[in-house]
Amino acid sequence: MSDNEKLEDKSKLKKSLLAGVLAGAVSLNVILPTAAASAEYFAERSNSDEPEALIVNELEEFNVDSVSNLVVFNEMMMPSSEVDGDDEEAAPPRRGGGGRASMAATQVTPEVPVTEYQRVTLAQLPIKNVEATSVNEEVARAVAEAIAAMVVVGGITITQAGDAISISIDNANIVKMLDIPDGVNISGMTTMAILNDDGTLTPIPTQIDVAGNIKVIVGFVGDVVLVPLNITANFTDIGFLVQHVQDEINRAAALNIVQGDGSGIFNPTATVTNQEAATMFLRTIGIPVDFATAMTTAREQGLLAAGTPAQAPMMRIEAAQLIVNALSATGMELRMTFSEAEALLEAFTDLDGLTDEEKIALAVTVQHGIFQGVGSGLMNPDETLQRSQVASLAVRLHSMLFEVQ
Repeated sequence: MSDNEKLEDKSKLKKSLLAGVLAGAVSLNVILPTAAASAEYFAERSNSDEPEALIVNELEEFNVDSVSNLVVFNEMMMPSSEVDGDDEEAAPPRRGGGGRASMAATQVTPEVPVTEYQRVTLAQLPIKNVEATSVNEEVARAVAEAIAAMVVVGGITITQAGDAISISIDNANIVKMLDIPDGVNISGMTTMAILNDDGTLTPIPTQIDVAGNIKVIVGFVGDVVLVPLNITANFTDIGFLVQHVQDEINRAAALNIVQGDGSGIFNPTATVTNQEAATMFLRTIGIPVDFATAMTTAREQGLLAAGTPAQAPMMRIEAAQLIVNALSATGMELRMTFSEAEALLEAFTDLDGLTDEEKIALAVTVQHGIFQGVGSGLMNPDETLQRSQVASLAVRLHSMLFEVQ
């Protein structure tokens, strides 16, 4: 390759990376070989007016010719919970017949193979306190109307759990600890919801710590009205499950991640489809979604690849990639080398058929306790998931959103 060709390739690559950020990728993740990358390659961005400067770790001279499998992906880590073990009836594996549809991002593949990777990501801002204020009577009436208009399905009860408040968001997807003003009563809340411009409510990632502090994650910048909700589930078909599985299903309902079938039935052992999984994980990270348009929203947010069939059952390895994609959608910072992934997965004996990208995604979820294996050194990556398992995965993902920041 000539010098001119190298410069042209490098220029194209830089434009591609920048385009990904400017197109709305909140977090830009790049995997580079540790011995063949360059701080200079990215340093000029830190002095520009472009989005947040890249964190560059232990990078040396970058040579386009020496890079193989340069992977650019928006890696979204959503803590979703999954039931691992023998608590429920296992769905049959579905490998073969064309194999899995890839959900990983685009790869740039120059010539020389490498075995070690270094991930470079955008910086993540720390937890930030934000002052809340009371809302006026007009907003309070709008909130009451929004709750009254919410579709209440059988087995789910939704009530307002206190006074609505207003906050101003200057950094999206960063954990905010709310300073609640005197006189505002919030009691029995399970989640906060945003009052949308169209009068609807969208629950957002919410956590109440042991000290009673309320933390939220809002995915956009601007003034926001938050409404405390109490959501309780009374599903009639989960009593046979072990207690921790019942607790995770009820927790997922309290966060508005799952809603059942509208008649008080949750169908915990039913196989989950791509559309159902996408809906649950989008709700987990606080992105407004209707079940009917969930596949479109998931593709727009980078959770699923174009062409993913809506009604196909979702496998465990596909859910791992979906979770990682969801975390990237929230701007989450993920770092893992391929050797680190191999070390995290060394206890599992059934992963030989996975690609490097799938192993890294799975390792991220294992590292944060989302996937845990099914026992006897097995992960069963090609096994299809049940609704109870995805509810558990979603709850674990929700917790992870607050823990890693």
